[in-house]
Amino acid sequence: MTNQKGFSLIELMIVIAIIGILASVAVPQYQDYVLRTDATNSLAVARPLQLAVGEYAARFSELPGDWDDLTGYTGINDDPESHSAGNIAEIDLSDDDLAVLTLTFKGTGDGVPAKLAGKTYELVPEINDNGVVTWSTSTSNVTNDDSLPELPIKYLPRTK
Repeated sequence: MTNQKGFSLIELMIVIAIIGILASVAVPQYQDYVLRTDATNSLAVARPLQLAVGEYAARFSELPGDWDDLTGYTGINDDPESHSAGNIAEIDLSDDDLAVLTLTFKGTGDGVPAKLAGKTYELVPEINDNGVVTWSTSTSNVTNDDSLPELPIKYLPRTK
């Protein structure tokens, strides 16, 4: 009688099945992770405007009411499309004394993933008791512009 070494066909099939199950769970999670990363990278495009809002708030102890307030003091360009870069088509500033920045992603034709294309989210500033501006992200559509589809919450960048 000879001793055989190695794995049986059944054992190999069980290992392949386990790997398949793990992959079926991991791939969708990885795709969501990549989309969240793309959305978070869009924050870099908004940094100059965030700094301008912070500078304005430090000088006047209030948030700018509209583009005119911000451009008059900081010299920032008031054309929303001039603040496009990367996957962001435009960044708009609300005209309601809240200084909310609305970021809109480019379309799928510009290489933006379909789940992000054309979606929007908002960066909402708040002045704390020390006069420091802190930012949070939102999809609450403060601007009440129903024509802008909101970014799904699971892809929303975290600012804190």
